[in-house]
Amino acid sequence: NLGTKSATMASQSAQTSETQRLKLLRLQNEAVESLLKVSPETAANWKQALTLLAQNWMTEAETSIQYSRESSRREFMQIDMYGNYYWTNEADYMRRYANQGQMPRPIKLGDVLEVAPGDAWRQLVSSSLQTRFRKLLANLHLRVNEEDKAFPYIEEIAPQHPDIARDLVHEFLRIWTRNHDPNTDRRQRNPYIYMYGFDQKAEAIPLTRSKQERNLQELAGWVDRIRKMPIEDIDESLLANAFTTCHSSAEVFELDRVKSVFGELADLKPKTVAALCQKMRANLASNWRDIRQQEAKQTKRREPEVQQEVLRGYSVAMQLATEAIVSSPDSWQLHLALAFLMFDQNA
Repeated sequence: NLGTKSATMASQSAQTSETQRLKLLRLQNEAVESLLKVSPETAANWKQALTLLAQNWMTEAETSIQYSRESSRREFMQIDMYGNYYWTNEADYMRRYANQGQMPRPIKLGDVLEVAPGDAWRQLVSSSLQTRFRKLLANLHLRVNEEDKAFPYIEEIAPQHPDIARDLVHEFLRIWTRNHDPNTDRRQRNPYIYMYGFDQKAEAIPLTRSKQERNLQELAGWVDRIRKMPIEDIDESLLANAFTTCHSSAEVFELDRVKSVFGELADLKPKTVAALCQKMRANLASNWRDIRQQEAKQTKRREPEVQQEVLRGYSVAMQLATEAIVSSPDSWQLHLALAFLMFDQNA
């Protein structure tokens, strides 16, 4: 009866409030989890019903992914276009979807995840639905910026459906990059807001460098896991962008850091190395030689030290291009990047 009622309500989601649908999802989740806890030996006899209930959840998950405008599991504090913080509540959420006409009002992404079928339940669901299940869970976590929780599902999808996994990896890299940009803190903070426990020392360069080091170590781990998946045609420009973005805007790249993340340059596509070199070239002409940027990041570098860092930056970038050309001598992107770097250095 619960399965039939839930299926009927799911099919009428445009007319049924999201609050009612969420209550039903919670009810079915509690019922199934109780069954699996009290009588796990009989759970297999309920496979058809459990699959139907899981499909109800999947329908709601797809609705939330398609129509929700959220970007976090819980919407507590928001930032307006002027950088001011404000708090949301249930009334704000209701008003957001008040004018959608016949379109279904989605259940909050965090609530959908909260009532997602657990591992034991998912194992009893029809095998034909397993990929759809994992894709939904990966997408939900990506939508709420929990890319680390999405990745295991992507790894499970990859052996049977490498194309789906590749697209999810690309989205994972975009979200990881956005969430690990150490240069966004200042832009998003209202200077008139005071947070309890805030210490001005926290903005000093050691913290930025520490964050940068953590970012690079984490990225190296993700790159290793991505390369172990049986998928092809990964957009390595996304990897290059992740690498360049997670640096402080005041710090010149280190050659050993590039290799610690990506491995030997021979393993990278020529256009990826060229993209890194061109990014370094752009930074060397702007942020890395801008004394105001150095002051903003509290590096304590004076003009002569900044000039030395810029020269070192050109040396690193040209070494990157030169080493890559040895492995890919016919790459016009690498030769062009090297020529531009040499021209800029001598200009």
